[in-house]
Amino acid sequence: MAVRVPLKMRLLVACLGVAISSALVSTCAVTAPEVLAETPDPPAPTVTVSTPGCASAATWRIGYRVYFTSGELSFSPDLFEALVHEAGEFANIVGEFSECGLRVEIDIFNMGDTQYKAGNDSGAPDEVHFVRRGGYDGAFYVFPYSGRAYTGWTSYTTGETASSSYFPHSVKQNRDQAQAWSLFLMHEFLHQVVHFYRHVSWPADDVHGAIRHGYRSSEYGEFVNPNYFRDLMSGKVEEDGKLLGIRPEQYAYYGVPSQPLRY
Repeated sequence: MAVRVPLKMRLLVACLGVAISSALVSTCAVTAPEVLAETPDPPAPTVTVSTPGCASAATWRIGYRVYFTSGELSFSPDLFEALVHEAGEFANIVGEFSECGLRVEIDIFNMGDTQYKAGNDSGAPDEVHFVRRGGYDGAFYVFPYSGRAYTGWTSYTTGETASSSYFPHSVKQNRDQAQAWSLFLMHEFLHQVVHFYRHVSWPADDVHGAIRHGYRSSEYGEFVNPNYFRDLMSGKVEEDGKLLGIRPEQYAYYGVPSQPLRY
């Protein structure tokens, strides 16, 4: 559910949950206030993964921070490799689903013992600075979470073209799994895509519109249906006799958040 709120006001949203296999996914989009406080420069990325091929595609650069501790909550740093693997799978399907209209380069930061200092349901206080200083087109965050597994949201900051997506890692459910898996990353990333490419003709309910447009999957559920994501990213979702979504050539036409051409 996409939500807009007034300037400089944080809205904590009770998100919609749906069953995906045996897990529960809760996703939404919220609008975050601009944060002006100075923050330290981020460390160098631990690893970078990117979409293979698609050399002429528009490229989104994403900064991805993985925090293992937040107050008294923590999860095993041994999951970092699995999270990197899922990010790589996500990068692969970005190129595939967009028919090489779009590719991503993801700088992944292992934050080690650094504490995640925001609350369970709010964005990182330095999200704007992290994106600006890294020259990123968007950001991902993983951090320990006391709630249910497979919960996520995307925050938009007034006046900014880039967005940040959050993938809290539940310490109560499936704590030994890489919860930020490829299609879950794709779901929240598409909220960023829809937000930036606002002049595109998107189908009703955009990222959440799978069932409304006849896409059903007993394996993946409503919110992470790969067939719907593929058609959404290539402009092939049928609605009222039209094909909607973003066509491959439109990514380059509109640019990327760090270098918007027609925003």
